[in-house]
Amino acid sequence: IKFTFENLTENELNVLRKQYLDRRKRIEELLRIKGESLNIEGEAYSFMKIQPYDYQKKAVKFFEINNGVSVLGDDMGVGKSCSAFAYATKHKLKTLIICPSSVKLSWRREILNFTNETPYIYKYSPKSKLPADQNYLKSNSLFHITNYESIDSYIQIEYKHTCKANKVFNKENGKYEKCKFEYYDLNKKYAKCPECHSTGTVTSRIHDSVLFSDKDEVCLIPEDYDLIILDECHRMKNPKTGWTQIIKKAFRDIPIKKLLLSGTPIKSRPFEWFQILNFVDPKEWNDSHQFGVKYCAGFQNDFGFDYSGASNLEQLYERSSPYVLRRLKKDVLKE
Repeated sequence: IKFTFENLTENELNVLRKQYLDRRKRIEELLRIKGESLNIEGEAYSFMKIQPYDYQKKAVKFFEINNGVSVLGDDMGVGKSCSAFAYATKHKLKTLIICPSSVKLSWRREILNFTNETPYIYKYSPKSKLPADQNYLKSNSLFHITNYESIDSYIQIEYKHTCKANKVFNKENGKYEKCKFEYYDLNKKYAKCPECHSTGTVTSRIHDSVLFSDKDEVCLIPEDYDLIILDECHRMKNPKTGWTQIIKKAFRDIPIKKLLLSGTPIKSRPFEWFQILNFVDPKEWNDSHQFGVKYCAGFQNDFGFDYSGASNLEQLYERSSPYVLRRLKKDVLKE
């Protein structure tokens, strides 16, 4: 696309050009350093039935360098799942895999084909009575698999509700007082205060996560796991989605490794990237408004702030680069 700058002097244009070239140079240097650090010479994968490709071993190395907290954004069809379960198998990490329901059996099949471990699937209904199709014992399986849509069968969000009404008439002393309603339950909100009956005065905030068992008395306990793998993690981009809130709350405060997989790059709307980065490193990425203003060209309109744009993408790339590894299919076809 050809374009021209207006109202810029030659010196100002040269400054912009130099800034752009400097950013490109820094990004290329980051890629070079990242590539050199992924040395897999002498790495033995005898614990696997089938040897991963070298680029998959490099992904495992990347996970190890990051202490198991990474985003693998390889192109679709490159084999992200193999890198993830190879890392878990190598370090014997009790692993929870959360994925779309359509690929639960694919994860099961790949784990059985590539490793010597067994996978357990939550809410599994075998298609046949053949022994090979039966679910493995949960207690004996290194890998447990569930899907985003089923996570609320085992974990739900508890909300704290507080009424802000301050003109409630007290019949005992004949004075107006602040409503004392404060309650914890699984309801997302109250349109009317159950105590003073005021409308629109109850504020609701996420307080905690509550564990449940399914009809077979099976529980999913976050503290039982050393590693969580989120397949197609771009499904976490919406902070209002039930499974996003549950996963972030349930696994936020426990010392667990996190591998997030997605072959769908988020380019046009970087704000959708915030929820993923916040889950990976909540201390570094802790302010969605600041992120929206800085990287999403955020501005205030009549309805609030609009974060649908994009800005400072080179800086965003630099800041997020330590967590993210992405290879295109054309780059690894030779392997």
